Amino acid sequence: MKKLLLTELFLLCSVWLYAQTITGRVYGEGTNNIIAGATVYYGGSMAGTITNNDGWFELRAKQEQIPVIISCIG
Repeated sequence: MKKLLLTELFLLCSVWLYAQTITGRVYGEGTNNIIAGATVYYGGSMAGTITNNDGWFELRAKQEQIPVIISCIG
């Protein structure tokens, strides 16, 4: 029973440690204006998120080196 519990705990910890995120804040180019509602995504992918009212975003990290694209209309 102890062996099974330790194995499950080890697997849970390894999954938790592997889950990394990229966080940041989006500003307008050349300004200090925060951009709310900007789209942040990986190039060539549908995986992405939108910045909150304070311009912050959180995106799950990928193992590959893929460019992060930020876009906003308006």
